[in-house]
Amino acid sequence: WRAARKLKGSVHACAAMHRMLHGIARPTPTDAVERLRKVKEDRGREAELREAFKLLLGREEAEDAVVESESLSPRGLQRALSAAGLVHPSGSSDGTLRAYLRRFSAWGAEEVTWDDFRIVMGPAPPRAEATPDDQRERQDACEEEDETTTAEEA
Repeated sequence: WRAARKLKGSVHACAAMHRMLHGIARPTPTDAVERLRKVKEDRGREAELREAFKLLLGREEAEDAVVESESLSPRGLQRALSAAGLVHPSGSSDGTLRAYLRRFSAWGAEEVTWDDFRIVMGPAPPRAEATPDDQRERQDACEEEDETTTAEEA
């Protein structure tokens, strides 16, 4: 379970860095409050995002309370981007890194707090519910594949 959570955290950290580099639409203050509320209500999503934030901070083994009180600075972002191979280690200027952080921060700050991170990454996307027809189609496709494999083996 812990390995899966760390893997999801890594994926979310990459998604966060992508959003920083390519810009995203900053939520309105009302939307920001609502997004934060939804993330706080979903313990699984919050745990995934906490793992991602820890990775970005370079504090994978830190206690949750410690991580939640820290902010991602330009220097920390440079380290995370370099570690992910997204920029050269000598890479981006301080001004560029600050601009990335301002775009990502829910309030346009030059550091990203734990609340900023949860707001921008947002609640988990809704999962599509499989209808009985969808389930039958998948089962039929699997049975056809099994028949084809059996025929080829014979």
